[in-house]
Amino acid sequence: ILAAEELSFSDGHHELVKADVTVLGNPVTGESGPKTTRIQANHAAFYPSQSLLTFTNQVVVTTSDGLVVTTEILQFEQESQIASTPVAIQFRQGELEGSAIGARILAESRQVELLSAVWIKSQGRQAGPDQPPPAGLPSQGARLEIRSQRAFYDEPTWQLRFEGQASLVQGDRLARAESMLGRLDPQTRRLTRIELRGGVSLAATLDASATELTAREVDAELDPEERLTRALARGQVRAVGRPEGHLHQVEAEQLELRYAVVGDR
Repeated sequence: ILAAEELSFSDGHHELVKADVTVLGNPVTGESGPKTTRIQANHAAFYPSQSLLTFTNQVVVTTSDGLVVTTEILQFEQESQIASTPVAIQFRQGELEGSAIGARILAESRQVELLSAVWIKSQGRQAGPDQPPPAGLPSQGARLEIRSQRAFYDEPTWQLRFEGQASLVQGDRLARAESMLGRLDPQTRRLTRIELRGGVSLAATLDASATELTAREVDAELDPEERLTRALARGQVRAVGRPEGHLHQVEAEQLELRYAVVGDR
């Protein structure tokens, strides 16, 4: 624990100005050295009897594996190594960035829980690392954006889970479902597979053609550039296509769709 100034009080707690705290986690099998979590803030209060640190004003959390979280309020429980906040946060790791209202960061198990108003973007090739969240939905390149009521990130299994009115947008394609599970590539942090469950609907528009699909569940596979290559729909599947204005309709219990990449589309 480092600070520019420290004040001690008769009840045993301490207040820190320009606090800088580094937490050493347990070593991870197969990796060199322990994971570290660094928390910086303009002000902090330390309660030794409760093993509790409270950070306020320009809080920045940085982990040794590249996760950066910013917020205005953060509580850190030393014994459980759990950091939590009830207010807005922004975060970034690799090609992923996003925001939420309320979160819990479990340093020991390397998990993040986003409690409400979740927005996550996977950069894709055409997005810059410092681009701010857009006001609306995207329409360019291979960039993916996902929104939901809640989300969970589990680093040991490289999974992102979205719950409650989840939606995914990639260019001219839109997907909605009650829940989505995204699987990440450990090296690139890019999505390789997305599993949609409950009231799934997919829609795509390309020039004069349009495709719509509804089903109970859909598994979608992505290429290394996060472009959709294959989708397997199951359960009361209904697909409607309008190539060049002509109507085609298919109903089945299972339907497989394959997509060809031509140029950037």
